[in-house]
Amino acid sequence: MFLFTISETHRARTSLPTVFGSALALAAILMLLVSWTIGPLSALANEAAAPNEIEEVIVYGEKSVLKLKRALVRAEDNVFSVFNSLNPDWQYDIRCYREVPVGSHIPRRVCYPNYLKVLISDAAAVWRGSNRTLKGGPPPTVSETRKRKKEKNLREIMEALKSEHPELVEALATYNEAKHRYVTASEKK
Repeated sequence: MFLFTISETHRARTSLPTVFGSALALAAILMLLVSWTIGPLSALANEAAAPNEIEEVIVYGEKSVLKLKRALVRAEDNVFSVFNSLNPDWQYDIRCYREVPVGSHIPRRVCYPNYLKVLISDAAAVWRGSNRTLKGGPPPTVSETRKRKKEKNLREIMEALKSEHPELVEALATYNEAKHRYVTASEKK
């Protein structure tokens, strides 16, 4: 009745897909081989067309605001160090300190030329001498005319040194760049 046995039917059912599956596998292998050979050939053709072009990728990472602030302080210290080494008059040397303002417990960085510290010291001495019997009294004030005259002299000295010494100009450029980076980063935040 049955022309085929169970084993023959099973072979007939599996033989067609197996043959078809092997043909697909063979086609996939051939495609892979073709892509492997064509890929390097096209890369060689591109290299032959542009032998001197070198691809370069530059990645700049973002620095934290704190690191940029530290870089700004270092650049400012460098400017003052270069200026102080070139400056002939000690009164115009600029020094930075950590001071706690009145009404605060947080120290802040302040930079003063030496002449300003002398003017403040002189004003305090005058105030102490005139108010010995009084308790309290107005705080000492710095002579504004003397201060303005010294500030004008400081600006003139700085301009003269900038025109004569390129290392001061370079330090100022580094400072301006660091300040720009810090301000830009702190505005983003």
